Amino acid sequence: MINFENISIYNAVAQFYHEQLFSPKGGIGLEYLKGRGLSIPLLKEYKIGFADNEGSLLLYLHNLGLTPEKMLKTKLITPINRPIKEKNPFLRKPIDYFQSRIIFPIFNGLDVWSFTSRSISLSNKPHLHMKGQLNIYYNFNVFNDNRTIFVTESPIDCLTLLQEYYPTIATMGVDGYKRSSLANFIGKNVFIVFDNDKVGNQKALEFAEELYKNVKVDPFIVTLPKIKKSKIDVNDLYQYCKKEKLNFSRMLLGDSNIILYSEIAEIKPKKEKIGYYEGNVNIEKLLKNLKIDYKEKDKYYTMICPFHDETISSLYWYKDSKRFKCYGCSLSGTIVNFIIYYYEKIYKKKLSFNEALTIAEKYEEK
Repeated sequence: MINFENISIYNAVAQFYHEQLFSPKGGIGLEYLKGRGLSIPLLKEYKIGFADNEGSLLLYLHNLGLTPEKMLKTKLITPINRPIKEKNPFLRKPIDYFQSRIIFPIFNGLDVWSFTSRSISLSNKPHLHMKGQLNIYYNFNVFNDNRTIFVTESPIDCLTLLQEYYPTIATMGVDGYKRSSLANFIGKNVFIVFDNDKVGNQKALEFAEELYKNVKVDPFIVTLPKIKKSKIDVNDLYQYCKKEKLNFSRMLLGDSNIILYSEIAEIKPKKEKIGYYEGNVNIEKLLKNLKIDYKEKDKYYTMICPFHDETISSLYWYKDSKRFKCYGCSLSGTIVNFIIYYYEKIYKKKLSFNEALTIAEKYEEK
């Protein structure tokens, strides 16, 4: 549970850490972030900070007038001696909880509710969250204004996608979510972009299953393309594309293996209210006749959605189910549905189900 008495302190601490990132003490942290390809405007927009290992936060909170007891209640200061026998907190040698780490404030609205971090040293635990971490995602605010949500494991990957204008949250680890928080995804188009390794792939499936069973969301699972490493995350792909001068968005959504969870789980889709059709239509012939450019993958076709303005292909047409779905405007359905929507949008002609069915039957494979 959030301690609302700490919010004003967290807001001040976030600013303190942020200013420290751009001070001489934070030079090593700033170079680390720049080395990951993150821009200065992005770091400032999300108030990314740096915690040194010199006890600077302890001194800062002391100068704010906080008592030792109050400092410990923020969970940003922790006693180092174990077992703790001394009742006086200062005699227990309190230290900064985060040390030599990149700091990521977790906002809810305009206020900071918690913090998470990333070590800049290979000898330390990579990710460290505040104790009693909130049931809230990194960049939680993105839920408010976006119908499409990308989900990554870490804040670094989240910031990488945000820099490329993808609305993204981070679960702060493959198990960093609770069922009670899944309601935030209701009505959203979800792309799960976890690390492409054994653990990441398995946890992506588990997370997708939780979304499908608990909040009736059928998410996309994005398996990142293997480049030169056995393991790859979003930021690895981003840096690789910069080095090789490749289009990152095309690699992310074009060369990755993207598939609906229901396709993997072999869940039969519900019939559309407007009418259902299971004929063996040759989708390629239909698309060519409608003069729609497409790109073929193993299990689906991708294309620019004709029903809304976009520059990146977000409409997917699945070969097995013969169904389409646009993850930009959320329009979905069967072949007959597509024909009805297309004729109304492009030709300004409203077709009945039977009229659209007659058109679809022209492209059936005998």
